[in-house]
Amino acid sequence: MGKRNLFVVLLTCAVFLLTVTSFAQSVKDQVVSESVINVTVGENIVIILESNRTTGYLWRLGSDLNDDKIEFVKSNYFASKTKLLGAPGKETWIFKALKPGRLTLVFEYRRPWEKKLKPIKIENFTIIIKEK
Repeated sequence: MGKRNLFVVLLTCAVFLLTVTSFAQSVKDQVVSESVINVTVGENIVIILESNRTTGYLWRLGSDLNDDKIEFVKSNYFASKTKLLGAPGKETWIFKALKPGRLTLVFEYRRPWEKKLKPIKIENFTIIIKEK
């Protein structure tokens, strides 16, 4: 590899690292406002969260799901369709409404290995489930 090509590769890596570091600092300790979702028993609850796995951050439930009103169905990550380096994707979380009632789901955006650090984002969703 020539010196010019090596320089371009190193410069690209430096820009990427600065972008990731800048992203992490810009959202540090940010709490996003609460959202309310109304559903009826038997319906799916779909929550879509912007996520960027290239930074190491993932969305996780802030606590165990110990509520008999909903059931976790699945979660998926969808990468961005753009070819831009570091472009965010979407995480989709699906739950099923089982019983009428009200509960709050708390999602934390954090790196799994940084257990002692606070999440950089928190999303709260109040779920209101009504009878059919």
